[in-house]
Amino acid sequence: ADPRINLGLLWLAVGPGLLYLVYLLRDCTLLYKELVLISVKIRGKMLWQALCVLEIDNLNRRAVFITGCDTGFGNLLALKCARRGMPVFAGCLTDKGAESLRSSAVGLCGKLETIIVDIGSTESVAAAAKHLEQATEQYGGLHGIVNNAGIVGSTFFDDLLNVEQYREVVEVNTFGAIRVTQALKHLVKKTRGRIVTVTSAAARLGFLGVGPYTVSKFALAGYSEVIRQELRYFGVSVHVVEPGMFKTPLTAAENIETKIVACYSTFGSSRADLFSDAYFHALTARFPHLRYQIGTDCKFFILPISYLPTGARDALFAVGEMLLWVLCPMPDPRFNLGLLWLGVGPGALILVYLLKDVAFIWGLAAFATIPVLYVLIQRALSGIELEDLSKRAVFITGCDHGFGNLLALKCARRGMPVFAGCLTEDGAEALRTAATGLPGKLETIIVDVTFTESVAAAAKYLEAATEKYGGLHGVVNNAGVMGCTFFDDLLNVEQYKEVVEVNTFGVIRVTQALKHLVKKTRGRIVTVSSAAARLGFLGMGPYTVSKFAVSGYCEVIRQELRYFGVSVHVLEPGVFKTPMAAEGNVKSRLDQMWDSAPEATKQDYGECFFKQSRKRLAWGLGQFGCSRLDLVIDAYFHALTARFPHLRYQIGADCQFMMLPMSYLPTGLRDALFTVGEMIFRVPVPECA
Repeated sequence: ADPRINLGLLWLAVGPGLLYLVYLLRDCTLLYKELVLISVKIRGKMLWQALCVLEIDNLNRRAVFITGCDTGFGNLLALKCARRGMPVFAGCLTDKGAESLRSSAVGLCGKLETIIVDIGSTESVAAAAKHLEQATEQYGGLHGIVNNAGIVGSTFFDDLLNVEQYREVVEVNTFGAIRVTQALKHLVKKTRGRIVTVTSAAARLGFLGVGPYTVSKFALAGYSEVIRQELRYFGVSVHVVEPGMFKTPLTAAENIETKIVACYSTFGSSRADLFSDAYFHALTARFPHLRYQIGTDCKFFILPISYLPTGARDALFAVGEMLLWVLCPMPDPRFNLGLLWLGVGPGALILVYLLKDVAFIWGLAAFATIPVLYVLIQRALSGIELEDLSKRAVFITGCDHGFGNLLALKCARRGMPVFAGCLTEDGAEALRTAATGLPGKLETIIVDVTFTESVAAAAKYLEAATEKYGGLHGVVNNAGVMGCTFFDDLLNVEQYKEVVEVNTFGVIRVTQALKHLVKKTRGRIVTVSSAAARLGFLGMGPYTVSKFAVSGYCEVIRQELRYFGVSVHVLEPGVFKTPMAAEGNVKSRLDQMWDSAPEATKQDYGECFFKQSRKRLAWGLGQFGCSRLDLVIDAYFHALTARFPHLRYQIGADCQFMMLPMSYLPTGLRDALFTVGEMIFRVPVPECA
């Protein structure tokens, strides 16, 4: 990979460097050591500030394309770039917006040209790409793409929304950015340039009443994670801007539908220049950041909270709602057990105070017992089950085979009434045969989660069938597909949509259709996400986007449904050997994708690269995939039946000891570790890299 993109490898020198410094200072006095360390910190900060202001040269030869330039941040950025002499191609949705921008740009030293483009239309983006192909020839291609266009969409509790309202926002905010990036990144490769994408602070946390927007931004964050890994082979860097609340036309009072978001917008910053400055820095700095957190709310509230345990995060949200009085009814106290997290800090201080007259060794022993007690109490609580499982009905999707099939049988084995959603008659018949003689009643329902009519029919049937149980105790969103798995260059938007339709919209469709039955029993919604919802891996674009999106959806509805006594639980399994990840299925999907790829793209990557990648991927899934499917089934069952279920379940050694810790690392360090891993495992490199 291009060494410019691997500056993150410097992170790997930090640990050894500090140890070496400590070794060199071993004979110095304590005061001198402290002075040296303070000096290192000050010099590091000064060096960082000096590097941040360095700009690349020849800005007048570096063309950029910016979407969403009618108003707001895109408009301001286009004018700023033109003011600095850069050639700007400004994508506008309307002629009126384009005309206004051209009028504002009169007299600026940079050339500004407007292009009418609707990023929600593949044809419109293709026409813009064709024009840019010729227009940027004199500049050697595009230096940068800025994916700025976006909408807020419908803003209210998920109970009052439908899948189409989610699709409308995802079509612009997620698929629009994918569409533009795929159409234009070959021009960015020519200049070894940059792709800058705005996600949001909403891509870190789920807030009440902004489900569609959150889902779209989570998905876009996942896409950026994947292409950042892939495009560094071509010298292209990918940068993400995460703004907090800003006062723009997007969040203007007349464009906001609910009091909830209106409340959020009152805290919005009016410093739009912070946003345009971050965009401009990502485009023009010699050493740009990989991520930009913008706004006080994002830096000092949303970002720190996003790293907290889920229970502690929910507790802080609950306290915030009490203080702001956003909603009158108080949430069910059972779901505010996370408030106990708020007692950890004061509790530790009280313990220190109580131990003030105790010998040091006894104080140390007291603190050493805390993790032991934690493990013992956690295990004791985890083993307590709900009573009357025979009266707690559950509905599970994707029961033809794999996790859903095994979970349905386990629930029936424990006497629970099970309604198993299957896609095919063959799968349903095989499951009924396997369940013969089990104490729990198991009934199959043919349902396709991608069709609203099919889900509605299943919901209507379940309405009557679960009446004797008082409703559904649990809904398990298990159905999913892997989709196409290869570099984004060989994929198209439709292949992303296929996977999102099942893994994301399928979950939303089932949850919306059935959660009124779960509210009756104050039950649970359990959804399988993935370790891929934490990290972006090479060649896993569609799957990663869909799982990031479903994580965002669960973040939002967890906040909303606790008012009704319903808890939401997420499973994040690593790599497991299921039919979805079977070697034959993976190779078959890859072959179909390669056969349908454009000839020019095939030449860029090379037949040899494809064959090696195909072989390595199949080998990797077989080598590192866990065959202990019971771990996932036990997690599912625990989430359904435990009196004190976890909010999140990380399953598999790869998820617990690699993916989870890595997801908390700085982006540059994470990329560096990926690079080292690719070197160790000799990951193939595209021919034109």
